[in-house]
Amino acid sequence: MDLSGPPDVGAPPPYQRQTNFRAAAVAAAVFSLAKVGPSAFAAAAGTLSLRSVSRVQHELPHQIAGNTKVASAASASAVNNSRLAPLTMGLMSAVAVVAASWKGQGSSHSGRRCRAGLRILVRAVAGPQAVVADDLEGGSAESPTSSKGGCASCSGKASKGAPQTLPAGSAPEWREKHWFPVASALELDPKRPTPVRIDGIDLVVWQVPGLEEAEDGGWRIMLDACPHRLAPLSEGRIEPKTGCLQCAYHGWEFDSTGGCTSIPQVDEEASRRIRENPRSKARSFPTALGLNLIWVWLGDSPPKGEPRDIVTGTHLEKEFAVFGTYTRDLPYGYDSLIENLIDVSHVPFAHHGLQGTREDASVITMAMPTVGSSEENSGILDFTFGDKTMGMTRQASFSLRSPFFFFYDGEFVGDQTEEYKKFAARRGTEDDGKVHFRLTLACIPVSPGWSRTIILDSAIPGKEGLRGKIPPWLSHLLSNRFLDSDLAFLHYQERNLRRSPNSASDWSDSYFMPGEGDRSISAWRQWLSREGARVVSPEQALPPSAASREELFNHFEQHTGSCKDCSAALDGIEFWQRAVGGAGVVALILDRLALGPTQVWLAAEVLAIAALVVIQFVKQQFYFSDYQHHKT
Repeated sequence: MDLSGPPDVGAPPPYQRQTNFRAAAVAAAVFSLAKVGPSAFAAAAGTLSLRSVSRVQHELPHQIAGNTKVASAASASAVNNSRLAPLTMGLMSAVAVVAASWKGQGSSHSGRRCRAGLRILVRAVAGPQAVVADDLEGGSAESPTSSKGGCASCSGKASKGAPQTLPAGSAPEWREKHWFPVASALELDPKRPTPVRIDGIDLVVWQVPGLEEAEDGGWRIMLDACPHRLAPLSEGRIEPKTGCLQCAYHGWEFDSTGGCTSIPQVDEEASRRIRENPRSKARSFPTALGLNLIWVWLGDSPPKGEPRDIVTGTHLEKEFAVFGTYTRDLPYGYDSLIENLIDVSHVPFAHHGLQGTREDASVITMAMPTVGSSEENSGILDFTFGDKTMGMTRQASFSLRSPFFFFYDGEFVGDQTEEYKKFAARRGTEDDGKVHFRLTLACIPVSPGWSRTIILDSAIPGKEGLRGKIPPWLSHLLSNRFLDSDLAFLHYQERNLRRSPNSASDWSDSYFMPGEGDRSISAWRQWLSREGARVVSPEQALPPSAASREELFNHFEQHTGSCKDCSAALDGIEFWQRAVGGAGVVALILDRLALGPTQVWLAAEVLAIAALVVIQFVKQQFYFSDYQHHKT
């Protein structure tokens, strides 16, 4: 049983302290470039930065610490030669940012050559005793965790082996009754296999080349374990010559049905004989594509119905289409995820400043929810409610379809008031002249203490408005911020509930819910109990609480690393970080050598530093961003 509490939020988090000392180094660089103040100032600033980084370096996750250690190297170099402090401080601050961006390239040969060149440059200017990034690490610049994809031991997503039988599901009958949503076809990279965990099962998702126009989009889902030696297939590659999934451990290949097609270590006759053995087959699962989502059937019985059956009677059955998605793995369980989504009361407080404000808090009216059976794709949990959000009164309905899909559908009322007309002008109206609020989400059990949500953005084709013009990566960063705002509540609330003597199975003795707005929570918990859901059973022990806020709000592991749009945007940001840093170094050198107009070079240096600060801030959002309500 986990008895740890939340990390201390009284002290600034490591990333905030990192920001403080980086600011000191940048400030010193600006003064150095402008030739303001004595040389000793740069040396003192370098000492301060180096001491700061030594205190927080061990607290930061590997994605963040790399940039910190490189940035501090420049400040240390200035200390070693105070006579060259103005030149050293300015040059090394610019070089440090370039080195920091190359630092993340991991095993890249070009990255190693660039870092070697930077070490030579640092020591040539600041002396042979200058401290550089690799010296601070105490070893090689390469690390098994430095690659953008992360390592298996850090992400925990790669299968360590294939059990003979699949682990027990979230509920006894769900796998035999329902299609499970797995991932968004709009976000996965079709050029690589992607690991996913669904209902405790490690799976690999990949797309067969040439079948993109097929009804299922060519997507295939298999158990993430090669039948040869159980190596994770998600660590493999899609062989372009054969269109098969190749295990990168020994080169075995598997076709779209899971059948083994190649065993390089044996001759053709032996290969044919081995491949006829059923044990050579990678276990595959029925897969479907619907609503731009990839679905899997995990049951032993034949699939029932189609995934699109779930939208019957909703706006997605008619003229609306899904044009965008956002996926996030969340460090709290599936039952807590849905409990939070049907909790109307938390919105003005938990999402203050993001969706309305605390001043929107009002009396919640809610009709008694109706609870149905999971046998069908509709009627599991339905209710209507009235509340206030974004300064406007709202009437809405909620419907849970299958255990994994739900719909909000509402409209804002008061269309005769001037306030409403201004609101409608900002938000836009539909054909009925009203402002609607629609939200469609997939909610997926991943493993004890973890869940996945996929938010679907839909509209009538051609009427996406501003939402359709925002780049997906920017929309995803904003969505990260929204989900961050109640993430800590749910992570620790779930553990508090399990820690109580009655555990989550006797939630009514642990929760005190006297308000009308709590009716939906009671109905949800009652339905889970009736289904015999294991997600609330003591037998499914939760993992330990997050060790730090950096781990709790880890955007890279929870989203960026598996999203093709955000990964591409991060690559672009790192390119511009290197380009701007390099331009700043060139401008500084030309300025010091008095080649050309000094004022132009000085302006270029200052602009480069300012641009690098902005680029680093945006880049950091792909990795980590803390959320503290006392600051909102």
